[in-house]
Amino acid sequence: MRAILLTLATVSLLSASLIRDNTLEVVYDNQADLTWQDNKSTSAIRKNWSNAINYCEALNFAGFQDWRLPNVNELFSITDFSRVMPTIKKEFKNIVNRAYASDEIYGGYWSSTSLDSSDARVVIFKENFLTDAIDNKSASNNIRCVRNGKIAKHSTLKPTVTYADNDYYWSIVTMKGYGFGKGINAMATVNGQPCKITSWNNTKIVAEECPIRGCDTFVATTDDGSFSKILDCGNASISTKPGLNPKVTYSNNDYYWKIITMKGSGFGKGTNSKVTVNGNVCKVTSWSDTKIVAEECPIRGCDTFVATTKEGSFIKLLDCN
Repeated sequence: MRAILLTLATVSLLSASLIRDNTLEVVYDNQADLTWQDNKSTSAIRKNWSNAINYCEALNFAGFQDWRLPNVNELFSITDFSRVMPTIKKEFKNIVNRAYASDEIYGGYWSSTSLDSSDARVVIFKENFLTDAIDNKSASNNIRCVRNGKIAKHSTLKPTVTYADNDYYWSIVTMKGYGFGKGINAMATVNGQPCKITSWNNTKIVAEECPIRGCDTFVATTDDGSFSKILDCGNASISTKPGLNPKVTYSNNDYYWKIITMKGSGFGKGTNSKVTVNGNVCKVTSWSDTKIVAEECPIRGCDTFVATTKEGSFIKLLDCN
């Protein structure tokens, strides 16, 4: 049963500068440094109070998993009294749209603000005034999740990349995430070699005939920039010792093969030490604690160089600009 409705005659609302991202379906408030969920779920999903909290905390949306249920003041901050049905800022495109009836609150959204063990605060986006309700926690209301901070530009989001064998040499690569706008120069490559695109949309790219051999560099070039992912390099990292970042250069051996030189420190040589490019083993001509020289390395552009030392692996991407 709904509790008494409270009409707030005066609410101090700052004029926030809101930016909508239609691709990710979020609205960013750069004054409060908050990002709001604004997809169709915000007008469709209704839950009781505890399930609303759990829903936001479990939400995986727009590349993030740190969503939460907003407090009542945060919900107040996105209202706009100059608008009617609903009184929410124009950047928000998804809002519950049901006829107002005596037994139902129009556009009621749960806040995380609890009054006691039974009741919590709800903000209703109705006519050109703001209505604040107290509702029983067992009741069902709509949910609009929020997170602290700005969502990165599409090109800096971290997509998931998986692959499956097509045959012995070729693989099918699938990339899932957000913001994969397809332009005239859109492509997917592995170690600089183009794959065959079979499907491409805003959240998923599927590419076939990709030459996966182990420790490969997959790059998808979208409207918003490039996403890159290193595949099957085990525990390889930029360095296994804090602060180390070796310098890797290469020069021509001939048209196809290159000589790679890595300078730094901590390059202990063990029984399994080796140097590879895109999983192909190079010929090591010298190895010391501060310098490794390897010849006959197949450099073709956007290559993955890995030096496996006694301490661990150093990995470097070459010419992936």
